Amino acid sequence: MFIKGQTALILICAQTRYGLAVPVKGMTVSRRLAEEIVRFSLYLNQLEECEFAMDSEPATLSLSRLAAEIRQQLGYKTMVRKAKDYEEGRTVKVERFIQTVRRHSSALVEAVRERIGLEFPAERAIRAWAVKRSVFLLNRFYFHSSLRSTPFFVLHGYNYTRNLLSFGEVAFGLRKPAKKRGALWMKGVWLGKNNQDANVLTTKEGLFTTSSVRKSGEPWQKEIIFALENTPWSAKMISFSHGSPLFLTHPECAASFLASSNQMLLLQSLEAFQCSCTHVAQRRG
Repeated sequence: MFIKGQTALILICAQTRYGLAVPVKGMTVSRRLAEEIVRFSLYLNQLEECEFAMDSEPATLSLSRLAAEIRQQLGYKTMVRKAKDYEEGRTVKVERFIQTVRRHSSALVEAVRERIGLEFPAERAIRAWAVKRSVFLLNRFYFHSSLRSTPFFVLHGYNYTRNLLSFGEVAFGLRKPAKKRGALWMKGVWLGKNNQDANVLTTKEGLFTTSSVRKSGEPWQKEIIFALENTPWSAKMISFSHGSPLFLTHPECAASFLASSNQMLLLQSLEAFQCSCTHVAQRRG
């Protein structure tokens, strides 16, 4: 997807309509993007068989084949289906989803612009974060007439009821102070939540995640908001003790996959998502 100087990889599940947005710097195919696709497929509990459908562009086809190769190395059956030229098949759903994300993300940026009175150029980082935020909201609150529910409810079995802040507003996040008498709360721009439902804030030092946030008395400080420069693909993460919760890797995983250290790290991350999906399935039962 290309929108006002920003490029993003957009994925959607044909069954649940659950989507994913991965803002990227350019249109270069990389292993990191392929790993994001694999993580997303396992998050959707696509363990037995999965089919990747895409348009006929060489970049998307190469990326899908790389993701399928990673899944096959993990022991999951995967098929790659390339759409024919001018064919309106299964890719129509993602095309419609891209149009919705494009309009919704532009509305989020416009809402921030009206509150601070400053226009954001096309290359500003807030537009990339708006794409991620848009998909997050559509997954949890957009009611599909065909599903008669939200994608989040179809996938997890319950509605999303957590408290949220306004996109782009200034807030305080809980952190562990570097010094004994340091402040427990750090001011930053609230960008949304990650897959572990932890709040994501950005500061001059970088990004940090926290489980607790507080609203600011002046939520629309234009100097702080307009100075946002940390992008989703190049931002430095600040580590605090009050960060986002981590999934524990199953003790039996990684037994038969010891090819390299990079593959080992990928397997642990993927199996963490698998364990999470298994836990959700048990709750449904």
